[in-house]
Formats: sequence, structure tokens, C-alpha cells
Amino acid sequence: MSKAPFVRDIPALAVAAGAVDMSQGVVHCPPPREFLDILSARFNERHLHVYGSPQGNPAYRAAVAQLASEGGAKISPEMILATNGVTGGLTAALLSHLQAGEAVGLCEPFFPAHDWLVRALHFVPQYVPYREDWSLDAAAVLKMIPQVRALVLVNPANPSGTVLAAEDLTQVYAACREHDVLLIVDEVYRDFVWEGEHASLLELTDDYSHLVVVRSWSKNLALAGWRIGYAVSSSERVRAMTQPPHEALYVGAPGPVQDVVAELLDRHRPIVDEFIRGLLTLYRQNRQTVIEAFRAYGMDPVPKEGAYYMLIRHNRERDIAAMQELLDKGIAVAPGVPFFRPGTKDTGYIRVHFALSESDRRRAAEILFSNNASPQSLI
Repeated sequence: MSKAPFVRDIPALAVAAGAVDMSQGVVHCPPPREFLDILSARFNERHLHVYGSPQGNPAYRAAVAQLASEGGAKISPEMILATNGVTGGLTAALLSHLQAGEAVGLCEPFFPAHDWLVRALHFVPQYVPYREDWSLDAAAVLKMIPQVRALVLVNPANPSGTVLAAEDLTQVYAACREHDVLLIVDEVYRDFVWEGEHASLLELTDDYSHLVVVRSWSKNLALAGWRIGYAVSSSERVRAMTQPPHEALYVGAPGPVQDVVAELLDRHRPIVDEFIRGLLTLYRQNRQTVIEAFRAYGMDPVPKEGAYYMLIRHNRERDIAAMQELLDKGIAVAPGVPFFRPGTKDTGYIRVHFALSESDRRRAAEILFSNNASPQSLI
């Protein structure tokens, strides 16, 4: 293999090789059984199969507004846009504020789809690197803000797992308001925090004029294939995002799953919370295993505070060589290159996800510990 593949192509390589897939961050299990029960019970309701409101079904927006208010924010349904995953929210937000050719700030390394989307919408990405330990360089971000029209932050971050500090978020947002820059914060991994606490600007400010927070149910409810999420902003911004950007591109978010998630939140919230706690318990153990097992293998993990990803210094000549070496041994990982700006040749890193089943964790650990004593507590 001479060229780094797209991250979404690597699972097929894993299947072909019979490898444990630690490349694309798909939750290891199906959604809660109650989600499937509600879907089955309501599937024949006609209104679920026709066009709905472009802003989102009323029951869904009300349920999400209540959820988003739990940290102390005052969120009404008019401040919610039902979206086609986080990507749908990011698209509508950018198109509500920018004209073609204007610049969007991204922190590097970044989620590749964010860079692709910025370019596909005919905007110009500008990059600000994280520090060497993958913490946010707030001073560099503040310096960039006057040069862009929008800034995208991911909290916790993919691929690094960095969790942003409340102080940094408030400073950055103050600068965005001062310079009429739209701040978009992707919080899809907000439930996956291993050290410290997650801070959201929804609770840190009551001025959402230049803020859009985008979230989805792809990770915490294992609903990636249903493409359902939501955006939170001022009611004025939500109206600007809905027509024409969101309605023109998507018509609306998938209607049936909106009502199912709304009922799940309204009637089965303890089950939702227990499902998420179960993921956290397993993935916390997976995270520790990843750290110890890759160290034993001769690579250097750089664990951060959140998400279920980790960047690992591979100590090989090229990213693609490290990826191929591990694939040959039975573990599929993502090379570092796709998470950095175009033209990057090598980064010295691979990215792994640890949203693994217990059996896949054990199998990966056995491979990585194959030449070392394997601590049973980690497997």
C-alpha cells in the first residue's frame, strides 16, 4: 500500500484481512432495545412517512430543547434545528453566515469531513495547529479569528480526544462576537469524557447570536446510520439556517427517527442514561487497555481527556507503513495523514478508536501483547 486510504475505506480492508477494526469510530453495539420497540410499534403511523417541518418535528424539538436545558441553559424549541447528523447542522450553519470564498478556521488535526465540507461549499479552510501535546493553542486561535468568517471547534476533539477548557471557550467566543465570526462547536462526543468535565458554551453564555452547537445521536445512542442530530442557536439563527440552506439541501431531517428519539427521551430517559453509562464503563476500560497494549508493542499513545479516539506515535518511517504493519498482524487503524491539511506526507501518528466490544478489546490486546507478559486486568 503506497497511499493512505480514506478512513471510511479502512473497514473494508479490516474485513478482508479478518482484523479487529480500530479505524472508524462506530459504536460496538446496536441502539437500546426500546428504540427498536418504539420504531416497530409506530412504523405504520402515516405522518412519519410524509414531509415534516424543515425545522424538525415539534415533539423532537421539544424533547431536545429540554435535554439541552439540563445544564442550566434556557433553550426553547424555536432554538432547535433537527439535522441530518452533525454534518447537516454544520452545513446549514456555515451557509447561514458565509459567502463563497470566505475563510473557515479549523484546528489541526481535524475531522477530515469538516475539511471536505468547507471545500465542497466553496469556502477556504484556514488551519491553526494544536500544541504538541494536542491541547488547544488558544492564543493562536484568537490571532486567527479576525482572518476568518467562521470557526469550527470539536469538543471533545476527533482525532485527538482533547477536551476544551471553559476559559478557552469563553475567550474564543468573546473574540468571535467582537469580529462577527460564527463559532460552530461540534459536541458529538460530549458524553465521552474520561478526565475532568465537559464544558459547553450553551451553559457559559446566554448570547447565542454567533454560536451554533451541533450534536447527534450517532455515538451516544449508536444511531449513526439513521443520520439524526440537532443544532442549537438563537431562534433568529435557526430560522436563517432552516431556509434556504437546510431545507434546500435536505428538505428535513429523517422524520420517523425524530419521533422515536423524542419518545425515547420523554418516556425512557433512565434507559437512555443507563445505555450511555454502559458505553462509558466499557470504553474506559478499553482506553486503558489501548494505552498499555500499544506501549508494550513499542508505540507511544498520547491519551487526552475525551472522545473514544487516541493518536499514537508509531515510531515507524511512514504512517502507511505503521498502518500496514498492524493490519498484517490483525488490527486495522487509521494513518495520521487524513487528519492533517492536504499535502501532508507523513505525521508520525496513527489514530485508533476504542469503541470496541469486550471480545475485540481482548483480541487486540492479545495481538499487541504477543511478545510481552499480558496483564490480565487489562484484557
